[in-house]
Amino acid sequence: MTETVRAAPWCVSALRERDAEAFAGVYRAHAPGLFRYLVKQLRDRSTAEDLTSETFVRALRGSLTLRESTADIRPWLVRIARNVLVDHWRAARTRQEIATVVPESDRYVLPDPATTLIEESERRRVLACLDRLNKEQRECLRLRFLHERSVAETAKVMARQPGAVRALQYRALRRLAELMADDQEEAP
Repeated sequence: MTETVRAAPWCVSALRERDAEAFAGVYRAHAPGLFRYLVKQLRDRSTAEDLTSETFVRALRGSLTLRESTADIRPWLVRIARNVLVDHWRAARTRQEIATVVPESDRYVLPDPATTLIEESERRRVLACLDRLNKEQRECLRLRFLHERSVAETAKVMARQPGAVRALQYRALRRLAELMADDQEEAP
């Protein structure tokens, strides 16, 4: 048999004055029962936890309305919990929830350390070979690929025609590939 927790007159007056310790005592005494009531109604523990919290937020706001003659505050709290539940159900009728599944490609996966090391080594190798190109080829590839400029933007920066930039890019990429192949053969 559960014991009914009655609100002593000092407790009601403490709640009306928003005494933190009195409110904490009421919370400890009544939160488990209100939570069970909400879980039974909702069959969802997470939402019941949220609504239990909302019940006590509303109780704190409404504590000024408590009468000094209140002997048992449990019915008052249950009424607040019921109103919170009804508000939740009303909002659910108009709320549109769309369940989304995050595509595998959008999930963040920590990179494999070995892969990261290989990629970093490869990046350093490309940059070293890029430095061995002549000045114009190096500038063209850096603008196009490192700074992600378009052919037109690169042509403007280099004071060339777009066709000349495409030809320069083609020759620079071929030369870079040769340097990378030579570098690969020299590697132990």
